Parts: sequence; C-alpha cells; structure tokens
Amino acid sequence: MLEQLGDHYVVSTQIKVVKLPNVEKHDVCENIVNIIFGCKSMINYCSLSIDVTSGGYWSLSQVTDGTRKVVAKVADEEGSLRHNMFYSVRIEIKGDKVSVAYGGASGGAQMRVFNEVPMSLLVDGGRGGAGEEKEGDILLGDVGILCRGSRCVVKDWLVTDFNIDGLKKFESKMSDVPDRISPPPPNSARSGADSRLAQVPEFNGLSADDRKFATMILEDVVDSVDGISFTDIVELNVAKRLLQEAVVLPLVVPQLFVGIRSPWAGVLLYGPPGTGKTLLAKAVAGQQGSTFFNCSTASLVSKFRGESEKIVRTLFHLARVKGPSVVFLDEVDALVSTRGAAGEHEASRRLKTELYTQMDGIQKTFKRAVGADGEENVRNGQVMVLAATNCPWDLDDAMRRRLEKRIYIPLPDEYSRALMFAKHIDAMNTSGVMEEDVLRLAQLSQDYSGADIHLVCREANMAAMRRVIDGKTPIELVALREAGGLSNVVIHMSDMVEAIEHTKKSVTKSTAYDDWEAKFGSC
Repeated sequence: MLEQLGDHYVVSTQIKVVKLPNVEKHDVCENIVNIIFGCKSMINYCSLSIDVTSGGYWSLSQVTDGTRKVVAKVADEEGSLRHNMFYSVRIEIKGDKVSVAYGGASGGAQMRVFNEVPMSLLVDGGRGGAGEEKEGDILLGDVGILCRGSRCVVKDWLVTDFNIDGLKKFESKMSDVPDRISPPPPNSARSGADSRLAQVPEFNGLSADDRKFATMILEDVVDSVDGISFTDIVELNVAKRLLQEAVVLPLVVPQLFVGIRSPWAGVLLYGPPGTGKTLLAKAVAGQQGSTFFNCSTASLVSKFRGESEKIVRTLFHLARVKGPSVVFLDEVDALVSTRGAAGEHEASRRLKTELYTQMDGIQKTFKRAVGADGEENVRNGQVMVLAATNCPWDLDDAMRRRLEKRIYIPLPDEYSRALMFAKHIDAMNTSGVMEEDVLRLAQLSQDYSGADIHLVCREANMAAMRRVIDGKTPIELVALREAGGLSNVVIHMSDMVEAIEHTKKSVTKSTAYDDWEAKFGSC
C-alpha cells in the first residue's frame, strides 16, 4: 500500500487470477480480482474489478460507506480474460478521472478499456452522509490489490506519481506484497517466501522447489523452550549425561570432541508412553548455541511423488547450515519401520533411503571432518538426530545402526516416583503433607508413569477446587473471588490419595522393552 500520492499517478502491474480447486460454482468471488485506488478506508474506496470467467468483464466501482456503485462496465466480448494468464494492466488517475488499458504479459500494444471516466469519493473518508459526493474530488488515498475468495499472483508492481516536484516512482517487488492481500499459490516459484529466502546467503544453493520446502521446515524450528532444563527432570541420569555429551559439551569444549571422540550423531530414546522422552527433547531444545528442528511425520511426508525425499534433503541441508543442530523425530517408528514389510509403499522406501543417506552419507562426513578454516571443527555442520519411540522393535535395522546410542527410558521406580511427587507438591499449596506421606504416595502409584503422576496431582488440585466452589452460585463465586477466597485453595493428603484412586495407570508393564534392551540397548 502506498500513501500520499498526488492528483496524477499511474499504477502499472502484471497480474493473473489462479483457478482454485474444489470451489463451489456459486462462489463467484473466485474469479474476480480488484485493484483498489483512492482508498481511505475498507468501506470507502474505488476499484477496478476484473472478472476472468467466460463472459467476464471489466468494471469501475465506487464503494461508499460499504455500498458499491458501478460507475462503468465493459464486457469481455472477445473472451480474452481467463484464469492462469498474466495481463499487464495500466490505470491512470488524473484528478477525478480514471483511464484503464490492458495487454498481454509479453508487452506490445495495449487496448484501452476506459477513457477518463469521471469518479468521486466522499471527503474525509466518507464520514459525511450518504450521497454527499463532490465533483472534482481528487482520488487521494492508498492503492493496492484486494482479493476476496480468490487468489492472484502479482509479477510486477509500479506506481508513478506525477507531482510538481518532479517524477516519483515507487516500485514494489513480489516480496513486498503482503500475503494477506494476495497469497501466491504454493507451487509458484516467484512467491514472496522465495524472494525472502533468496536474500539469505545460506539458501543460495537451493532451487526454487527446495526454497519452498525450506520455508515449511523453518516453521518447525524451535529455538528454545522456556522453563525446561535438565535440572527439571527427575532421575534419568544416563539419558541426561548422553544428551549433555551430544549437545552441550561440544559447544563448551569443542576441542575435546574431535576425531574418534566426535559427538554422538544419533540418539534413540525408547520406552513406554509418558516416561519423559519428549520432556528430554524439550530440555535439549532449551540449550543455547544450537538449533532445534522439531519434525513430525506430517512435515516430512508429501503426497506428491518425489517431494518427501526433497524435504528430507532440504531439512539436513538447513541443519548443517545452521549447525550445530538437533533434528528431533518423535514417534520415529511411524517414519522408518522395517523395510520389506507387507504393504510397504515404494514412496516409503525412497524416503527411508534418503534419510539414511543424509544421516550417514559422504556429505555429512565431509562437513564433520573439515571446517570453514580448513581444520577439523566439530561445531561446523554438526547434526545430531534425536529420535523417540514407544515401539523400538518396529525400527528398521539400518536406522537402528545409525542411532548410535539407544537409551531405555523405563517406568519410574518407587524412589523416582517419590521424587516426582515431592517436586509437584513443592509447587502446590498443600497442608499437612509430610515426607512419609510422599513415600506412601509412591507406594500407592506402582507402575504409574511420569505423565500419570502429573495427572494425579492435577486431579488433586481439581478436587480441592471443587470443595471450595461446590454449591455456590455464580454471584457467590464472584464475591468469593473479590474477597480473595479462590486464591487460597489448599490440597490435603486425602485429596492426593483420592486422586490416585480415581486416576488409574495408563501403561501396562511389559517385558518387551527389557528384552529389546538386552539385545540392542546401547547406553
């Protein structure tokens, strides 16, 4: 949008309307794009409307207080307007008169559609009453593009302002067009995201398609997770030590992690649900100095042939560029299950092959071995893959080999459960809960996971709240809130015991994890 234009200016652009799939036939907005000018508000402006349907038209309209009035209209008798074709459009505003011409995107002679059509706009943005139009009003205001229910692509955008001070030109590239006005189609190589990525040095080696994938991947980047650190996690000392060796220590003392002591390139966290695998990943994301890529199956798998492999390749390219990096794959068994299984699709095999190549290929080895200064530098391009799964036995052998450390995250034992209860109770407003009570809670919650214990504490808090609000009307609750009675909800030991009785364990203890650890565990 441009402001402070004079009484004589020209808007030149190349624009096309994209055909949208799965749009109801009665939704005529899908075929229309509006170039607005003299805009003082969203209910007071003038517009050139282009309808690209069969039997389409050009029209000049004035919107006053939200009411549209068609000033002039010309039918497309030659049928030259259609979807997915660029047209060069030239709008000249001179005083209160508007002229419009158009031609093909390749240039050449333009055809005049409107010639000095008189228009006017309400003074002061239409604050007067209806019909208070004045002849000779200058069409001052913003210019831009308005799409409602349609999608258009803008190739060029040039506004020339003829003032007494001389000739002023305002040129806007595609990256300057706000997405909220005209979002480009996802397959457009000239999208605004493409232009922005092209200006970043790290993406110079990417093709137009890869830049599109890079935009999608960067939306999954987690710089940090506030409030989560390794000290917030109870026990799991082996897992925390290995993750410290893989992520934290190489940032502090990189000289120690060279050669055969290079950091772990792959770590697998496996165990029953709710035992803290994702919580450990959040603690890794909270480490300063590294980039964390949180990738789900949905962000890596595409329905189009060949795109899944490109997404994986682009992911690891970005991870190396922004290294040291951590690529987190949650529920990794859904992504890289055993190859050759019944019903496996060809696209799934190609995705796995690309993932294995990126994790343990020649390019990765070179980046880890040689830094920008020509010497070995572990921090340059270092990528660590952190994976989590509840079903480690479903992993492909090749993936298991690349995940160098495979750490079992079991259900917490009695001592760990007591520590968890103590940590939660410290953050709660409790009364009369002693140390021996915490040990009793740990005994009552046998085979409970960490997530189950968290739910128990939440249920105890809810029970205490119900005791305060039970039987009170909304008016009484408001009065109680104003008196400060809702801020002093006390949890008793009986609430904790009752919560355990009402919150059953969510995980069935299985020996399958112990058997898999005995065969493939590596911690």
